Amino acid sequence: MPFIAYSETDPISMETAGFIRNEFGFEYKGRLNGFEHYRFENIDMIEIDSALVEADFLDAQLNTDLIIFLSMHKSSAGIKSLTVHSEGNWSNENKLGGRPRELSFAAPVEMFSILKYMGQLNYGGTDVVYEATHHGPFLKTPSLFAEFGGNARGLPEKEGPWAVAKAVMHCLLDKNDGENFDKIAIGIGGTHYSKRFAKLAFEGKYAFSHIMPKYFLNEYMMLEQASLRSNRAPEIAVMEWKSINKEVRDRIISRLNDIGMDYEKI
Repeated sequence: MPFIAYSETDPISMETAGFIRNEFGFEYKGRLNGFEHYRFENIDMIEIDSALVEADFLDAQLNTDLIIFLSMHKSSAGIKSLTVHSEGNWSNENKLGGRPRELSFAAPVEMFSILKYMGQLNYGGTDVVYEATHHGPFLKTPSLFAEFGGNARGLPEKEGPWAVAKAVMHCLLDKNDGENFDKIAIGIGGTHYSKRFAKLAFEGKYAFSHIMPKYFLNEYMMLEQASLRSNRAPEIAVMEWKSINKEVRDRIISRLNDIGMDYEKI
């Protein structure tokens, strides 16, 4: 059974969870391993009293094959966005949870489904994008973050959390809708906000698992880890060619050859 997780420390997370509970009739089930617990059909929801990025403990406490985190998106530029992303740290830094140089297990089909439905809702011209893989928690259970936010000056409008809520439940209730793509891919290059990879997803070409942005390309040895840590194995790497200098491209291609993965240039 899939789990939705939200945090009482995050107002957007709380608001999104409230929309889901009220709109879909989740019933309160008491406490599960110390968490407030709700259920609708085969979908469970829990409330965490700490930051979601620190929730490494969920592997041991939940018996599930999927966790979807409802979260506030933070943007230093204050740009409103609806986003999905996998978790993990490409470098030795783990200031936002997880483990240094460790990726969590991705859920590319579910991310694709949520991203596509967010785009279909067309909420007021808000950017709908993949974010590069970043922050914690570190989990072996396949998981993803579904987020809305970007306004650093206060809480965003209610339509953003509503859009996340609708997209997450659409993913969980209409699983066949998530299969309308050609291949599962690793994204390599580009910026933190992967608009080009999102465009390819909207076109039905790729569902992305992990995305390595251009400022972590020297960590190309981690591409094998990215190829293995996904509930559906990536079939190809998609490289944002012009964002990668030739010397680094050659090293990445050599590494992809070592792990037996084809690549495409965009």
